[in-house]
Amino acid sequence: MLIGELAKATDVSRDTIRFYEKLGLLQSLRQNNGYKYYPASALNTLEFVKLAKELGFSLSEISSILPMLTGEGLAPEMAQSFVQEKMIVIDQRIASLTSLRERLANLPIGDQCPLRRDCTDLDQ
Repeated sequence: MLIGELAKATDVSRDTIRFYEKLGLLQSLRQNNGYKYYPASALNTLEFVKLAKELGFSLSEISSILPMLTGEGLAPEMAQSFVQEKMIVIDQRIASLTSLRERLANLPIGDQCPLRRDCTDLDQ
């Protein structure tokens, strides 16, 4: 399928498709007329990339697992490990954001500390 057809079928912009191709996430074939042609598998690849991005995976992380999907398939144990590692990172981010939120909630605002550089409460 042509890039426009792939973009429409996946609701991904042509520029994004080109970017993913540049990163090596997608591959196209060149037709005799010079147009790029994407195989049917590109549809599944783009859907996987979209889902993985929605789940919080970076393009680098997606790139590392994508070859396993296009080859013999991804072993359930590897998929589970991949997901668990991401959950650990998310839990760490949640803890960090929770700590930041608590600091902000307890920040003295007003005459005592109007968010100035000399506010000692910000040095924690």
